[in-house]
Amino acid sequence: MRACCKTSPRLFLSSAEHLNELTEQLTATIWAGEMEGWLTGSTHWHLVIASEQGEQWLPILNEWAGQGMQVQAPPDASALAAACATRATRPLEQGNLMPPERRAGYHRQDVDRVLGGILSWALALYVMLLVGYFVLNSQTATKEEAKFQQLKKMKAMEEEVELLKEKHKLLVLQRSSRKTALQVLKEVAEQMPEELTLSYINSVEVRGEGSNITLNGQMGSGKGKQVDVYRNNLARIMVADPVSRKQRKLFYAVNTSNTRAGAAGVEGPGRWTIVCTLRPNIQLK
Repeated sequence: MRACCKTSPRLFLSSAEHLNELTEQLTATIWAGEMEGWLTGSTHWHLVIASEQGEQWLPILNEWAGQGMQVQAPPDASALAAACATRATRPLEQGNLMPPERRAGYHRQDVDRVLGGILSWALALYVMLLVGYFVLNSQTATKEEAKFQQLKKMKAMEEEVELLKEKHKLLVLQRSSRKTALQVLKEVAEQMPEELTLSYINSVEVRGEGSNITLNGQMGSGKGKQVDVYRNNLARIMVADPVSRKQRKLFYAVNTSNTRAGAAGVEGPGRWTIVCTLRPNIQLK
């Protein structure tokens, strides 16, 4: 006996003892079709069975189906074999009981699911790359800021070093100037004859030409030659050069002023003036 519906799989039963199994499977098939949406409308039932067995099966199936069931005689063996061969060779989609529109809907859902998964993974990868970019950018900005601060600190240190160098040069120059002044005062005092009197000393610095030291004093009557002696003594003063360590003259030039009142000293006391020129940038130890 073979029982089938229009849109349900075929079930093969060998005896009436399997009627409960048949009705349970038919009920499950109908419910599945209704839930899936591919079984709509009325269902026509066909009972293919021999006439002597139909009297046993037909009342029970009619009671279950609640409507008339069409009974058909079973095909002969040759026709059944041909039908089975044809069923085995047909394409898979022709043997599918699901309606084409339902299959197309499921296919679209599968495609959408795959595309959605790909899009989700692509979005997750993009977010990860974006987060990695911001993290890397933040780390790079932090390193650049640290390097900038370090460079700024190094520049400040370089400026401070340059300032200290300038201060050191200024201190060395001041120290050299003080030593030069002390050396000049020492030589002026030691080389001065007893007949001459020093009134004051005036120093004027000339850019690029050194410093002019003007000595002004007084002398007694008839002591004019002592001024020349004093000038010659100042012109012969030798000092050690701080760079070459060689001896050189302290004063670049020593001259007497032309305006001297009573220099000969025959008419009484007179005044004298000697101008000594120091070499520029002179440094004494």
